[in-house]
Amino acid sequence: MMKLVLFVAVITMNSVHCLTNFREKAELVDRRFDLWVTSSLYAPSVLNCARKCESSGSCLSFQFSSGSAKCRLLDTVVLHRDAGISEIGWKYYVASNRRCRAGFIDGRSVDICFRWAGFHNLMEGKKKCVEHQSGLIVITSDQENQLFWKFIETLSAVTFPQSSYKYPYVQGHWNGSWILDDGSPLLYTNWDINNPRELEKQPYIKVTESGWRTAVNEKTRPIICSYKL
Repeated sequence: MMKLVLFVAVITMNSVHCLTNFREKAELVDRRFDLWVTSSLYAPSVLNCARKCESSGSCLSFQFSSGSAKCRLLDTVVLHRDAGISEIGWKYYVASNRRCRAGFIDGRSVDICFRWAGFHNLMEGKKKCVEHQSGLIVITSDQENQLFWKFIETLSAVTFPQSSYKYPYVQGHWNGSWILDDGSPLLYTNWDINNPRELEKQPYIKVTESGWRTAVNEKTRPIICSYKL
């Protein structure tokens, strides 16, 4: 009997621990996201759905509907409510608290913690990142670049007042050579065709679906803060 009690206790603790690795995004409640689902499964509870996401190395977030017992795994993080459609009963959770500080998202396949900071010009965005004890995202590999764009791609289904709202800043500026905010060289780039260009007028970097482009710092763009693990 004692062994059975201990076994049940261990299972319960593991289940609770699994769910604490995810954070519910209350602002995305009752929204269904269809475009980035990698797997749609049956799950009798949110804990079961969390375990399915935890066991999938590429799962960064999941949706769960208790009414239909549906569990949907996503390999990205949805950044905006309007990226989905209204449907009562859905809740949305992101990978957090596993290795990252509160409020940050665990990149899982890359050793980076991310945080969505909203839409700002470059200077305002950097200040937001400093407030969260992090910096504007630095991309150092193709893998990081692909994951970052998956985040930003969730904004493609949203209508914004300006196109700049879909193309984020990343860290790096021209000062005779490309450098990061701490003065170290920018080693990884993924330039679009005919870029970089007009460096005296556009010494900063924005990311588009076709690659990196030079940019000014006054435009309002998506800001993602990050820090390395």
